Amino acid sequence: MKKEFETERKFLLKSLPNLNYKTKIITSQYYLVNKEDDSVKRISHTKKYSLPDNTMFAEKFTYVKKVKTSKLTAEEYTKNLTQEEFLLMLKDAKSVIHKTRYIIESGNETWEIDQFHNIDLVMAEVEILSDNEQTAEKEISAVNIPDFISDNLIMEVSGVKEFSNYFLSIKM
Repeated sequence: MKKEFETERKFLLKSLPNLNYKTKIITSQYYLVNKEDDSVKRISHTKKYSLPDNTMFAEKFTYVKKVKTSKLTAEEYTKNLTQEEFLLMLKDAKSVIHKTRYIIESGNETWEIDQFHNIDLVMAEVEILSDNEQTAEKEISAVNIPDFISDNLIMEVSGVKEFSNYFLSIKM
């Protein structure tokens, strides 16, 4: 399993910004029963599409374990799964969230804008992945918020558990 530190900032938006997105990712994240520790464990099924022609170019199954280390940072362990492994683990899922993620570059950052399917909600996030937690936290605090976020912003929700995908997932 690959271990990284994921440091992110999240923003609640009024609506999906009207931009020329190059990529969208349709994702179903299934949260697993966890009796071992305070981590969040999930499996995901993602399909990537190039825009504007909407052609699927990748499909992936993954397992992720996240352990919060601070308000903005989590240790993240990721493993690619086969479809068979994914279907086997799906039996232990207790909740799910479905969303479409749009990817847009701004400056040196990649912004991910999520439009949720099961709730009327749009959130944007920018994240730094690093093998060093302190470096990631310094980099994330220096991120410039682009106009397409600030012009559409309701509020920053970084570190607010009620806006985590896990908290927003619906029981199965």
